[in-house]
Amino acid sequence: MARVFPVHAACWRVTHLLRDINPAERALLASSRLVELAPGLPHGSHLTLVLAGDGDKRVSIEIHADIDAKVTQADIDHVAEGTAVVTPIVNRASPLPALSELTTLFEVVGASAPPGETYPELEFVPPAREPSPDELRHRADPKYWPLRVAGDCMDLVKALASCEAQVRVHMAPSNELEQEYIAANIRQSVQLGGMVDNEIYLGTPVRIRCFVGTSEPRLPPRLRAALLGLGVGLRLKRCVLSEEMIATWDGEETSLAGAVQPFGMARCLVPLPAHGPDASVCGIRTREAETAAVPLVDAQPPVQGLRLGSAVDELGDPVEVRLGVHDLLLHCQVLGATGTGKSSLLAGLVQDAAKAGYGVTVLDAHGPLVDRVLAELPAEAIDRTIAIHCADVVDPVPVNVLACDDADLIIEVMMQVLTELFDPRREGIVGPRFERVSSQIIRAQQALIGREASFATIPMWLRDRDVLAKLVASLRPVAPDLAESINVELLQNRSNEFTEVIAWVNSKYERLSGSTEMRSILLTGHDAVDVTRVIDDGQLLLVDLASTQIGPLGAQFLGEMWLAKHWLAMSQRSDTSRPHLLIVDEAQLFGSGILPRMLAEARKFGIGVTISHQHLEQLSSAMREAALATTNNVIVFR
Repeated sequence: MARVFPVHAACWRVTHLLRDINPAERALLASSRLVELAPGLPHGSHLTLVLAGDGDKRVSIEIHADIDAKVTQADIDHVAEGTAVVTPIVNRASPLPALSELTTLFEVVGASAPPGETYPELEFVPPAREPSPDELRHRADPKYWPLRVAGDCMDLVKALASCEAQVRVHMAPSNELEQEYIAANIRQSVQLGGMVDNEIYLGTPVRIRCFVGTSEPRLPPRLRAALLGLGVGLRLKRCVLSEEMIATWDGEETSLAGAVQPFGMARCLVPLPAHGPDASVCGIRTREAETAAVPLVDAQPPVQGLRLGSAVDELGDPVEVRLGVHDLLLHCQVLGATGTGKSSLLAGLVQDAAKAGYGVTVLDAHGPLVDRVLAELPAEAIDRTIAIHCADVVDPVPVNVLACDDADLIIEVMMQVLTELFDPRREGIVGPRFERVSSQIIRAQQALIGREASFATIPMWLRDRDVLAKLVASLRPVAPDLAESINVELLQNRSNEFTEVIAWVNSKYERLSGSTEMRSILLTGHDAVDVTRVIDDGQLLLVDLASTQIGPLGAQFLGEMWLAKHWLAMSQRSDTSRPHLLIVDEAQLFGSGILPRMLAEARKFGIGVTISHQHLEQLSSAMREAALATTNNVIVFR
C-alpha cells in the first residue's frame, strides 16, 4: 500500500511559549480553543497538532491544516492567545515533520470501566430526556470517561526534550450520526457531576486520534508517564506498524471516521502546553508576554487638549488620548522605570502646549529631555523659547534667587534646601547655627549691595577675621542691629573657635561653587531670566541642569533655585487665567524644598505642575504626601 502524505495548505510553528502566572488555566484554554476549531472545519478536512523531540534537547510544536480547512492566522492566534507566539512555516505545502525511524507506536485512548466493577464515588446521571424505546433496548455499557488533569502540559514537553519522539493529534469534524451516538453513550454512562456537567463534557463531539511514536523499541518511561498524566482514565494502546496504521499516523483522512469523542475527552488528548512565570530549560524558547492593549472605557476622552498618545476603544479602533489644559492645572504625576516612555510623553506634551500657545517650563536633571524638546519644537514657538544649558561656561546664564522683593521667604526656603543637601539624615552636619550664620551674611550682603547678594559669595565674606570686621564696620551705619549680631556670633569668639566655625560654614558653600560651571552661574550676583515675564508672556523655558557635568549636588541646588523663582513669580502674575505648565523631570531630587508647596498652591495661580519619577519610594515623605494628595492625574508606564 502506498504511503499517503496529506498536503497542508497552512502550517504554523510555536517559536516561544509565554511565561504566565496561571499556566494550567492557559493550557486548558488553548487546548479547548484548538478542539473547538475542529467542528467548524469543512467535512473532509482536518487539523493536526505535532509535538516533536529531536533527541538533542530541542522540542518543536506545530499545527498543520490541510488544503480544505480554511484555517487562518487569526484562528491560530486566538488559540495561542496569552500562551505562545505562533508564526507560519515558510514551506507551507509540506507533510508532517518526519520521524527518522518509527519503531514503536501507541494510541492514547480512554480506559473502559472493568466488567463487574463499580465506582462508589460515581453515580448514574439522569438523562436529559426520556430515552427512546430503541435506546432502552440497546443500552450502552457504563463507561468511565477520562477527565483532564489541571496541568500545564510542560512535563510532556520536557519528556520530549529528552528523547526522539513525536506526539501527533489529528482532529476533524464529526457528522450527525456520530454526534448522536456519542450523546446517547454519554447520557447512559456513569459520569461525574450532574446533567449540566454532562452536557458541557459532551460539547460538540469531534473526530480525534492521538498517537505517540518513537524510534526506540520501548516508549521512554518519562514520556509514558507524561502522556498518561494528561487526564484521569487514559491508557496507551500499542499499534501494529502496518501500512494502514502508518498512513493513519501520517494523517490519512479516512482513518478518523468513527473515531469520535466528546469535547471533554478531546481536551485530554490535545496537550497544548503553557509555561509558568519563571524561566526554565524545557526544550523550547520562552519569553514574557507583551502587555495587552487595554481599551478606553466609560469616560469619553476629550477632543480638545494636549495629546498624551493614542489608545484603542472597545471596538479596537485607534483613538487619541488628550488631557485638557485645565485638567493639567490639577497637576500630573508620571511614573515608570527608565526606558518605559516617560520622556517621550513629556516631550509630546511640551510640543502640543507650544503649538497651542501655552507657556511651559521644563527642569531636566540630565539634559536628554530638553534636547528632544528643542529638536521637536514647532517653528512658531522658537521665538518665545529660552534654552539654558547649565554646563555652558562660554555663555553662562547667571541665576540669583535673592534678586527679588521677598528675600526673607527665599532665605527660609533655601536654608531648608541646604539642610537637605548637606545633612539629609539629620545627623548634625548642619543645624541652627549654620542657618543663623548663613542668614546673617546674606542679610549683610543685601544691606550693602542689594539684589546682587548671593549664597555663593558667603565664603568670600567669611574668609578671615579682618574681612569680617570690615563687613561689620560697613554695616553699623545702615544695619546696626545686624552688625552687632554678627559681632557677637562670630567676631567675639576665641581665635580657634572662630576658625572652626568659619571653616565649617565655608566648606558647605565651597562644595556648591567649586566647579567652573557653578561659579560662572552663581558668583556674578545677577539674575538673567525674569520668570514672572516668562509665565505672563507664555514663553517656553527649558533648563538643562546638566547633573553629569556639574555634579548632582550642583544640579539639585540650581533646580531648587529655579523652583523658588517660579514660587515667587506665581504671586506676581498679572493674569492667572493663562495656564502655564511646569514640568519637573526626576522630581525626587527636589522633594525637600519648594516643590511640595507648589503642588499644594500652584493651581490657584494658573500653574499646573507635572512631576516625573520612577516610583513613590524615591520621594521624601513631604513630597510623597503632596504628590498623593494633589496630583489628580496619574500616568504609569510599565
